[in-house]
Amino acid sequence: MQRVIAQIEISSSNSMIEAVNKKIKYEFLFTRSFESYEELVKFLEQSVNEYNNRYHSALYGYTPSEVLNGSVPDKYKFSAQIAQARKERILKNKEQLCEQCAPNEENEKIQ
Repeated sequence: MQRVIAQIEISSSNSMIEAVNKKIKYEFLFTRSFESYEELVKFLEQSVNEYNNRYHSALYGYTPSEVLNGSVPDKYKFSAQIAQARKERILKNKEQLCEQCAPNEENEKIQ
């Protein structure tokens, strides 16, 4: 036996589809039970459609359907919005400090 690393030492791998399979199982299938095979098939069709039409961070804000139809993910597309959201989140978090964490003379002396 020889160990090989997917997508590095071999050109093809099923790791990407395995990740999707895991998502489908844990987010959709394992959350309910089915009365019939037909009900399962119908639910799976809806679940796959839902999965393919929601935005994925790995696709930088695109849905799998959009990428399949030719959109090219751009990791910098939302850079400005992400930076702005980060600044706003930091400011908001500072507003939510408890008494022990709020800046005061005693805390500043310790630091």
